[in-house]
Amino acid sequence: MALIEKQTTASNTVAAPSTSKTSPLDWLAVALVVIGGLNWGLVGLFDFDLVAFLFGAMTGVARAAYVVVAIAALYAIFSFTKLAASRR
Repeated sequence: MALIEKQTTASNTVAAPSTSKTSPLDWLAVALVVIGGLNWGLVGLFDFDLVAFLFGAMTGVARAAYVVVAIAALYAIFSFTKLAASRR
């Protein structure tokens, strides 16, 4: 009987899901995706582009801001897909 309990305990330990820490890059990507989402919300609701307001309409800096947010979104998609696959 004791042998069966040890085997059950050992299998439960192995089957426990692993926890992963969130890196600073993950947090940066989430922050940029949220900023991008809020900017799109402003565009949709009020026809106000905050990035264009701050940096000028389609200037080099504004384009760079859009590209950085897009890269963060792609990174977030990859990270969340990897996280979801590891939870299976």
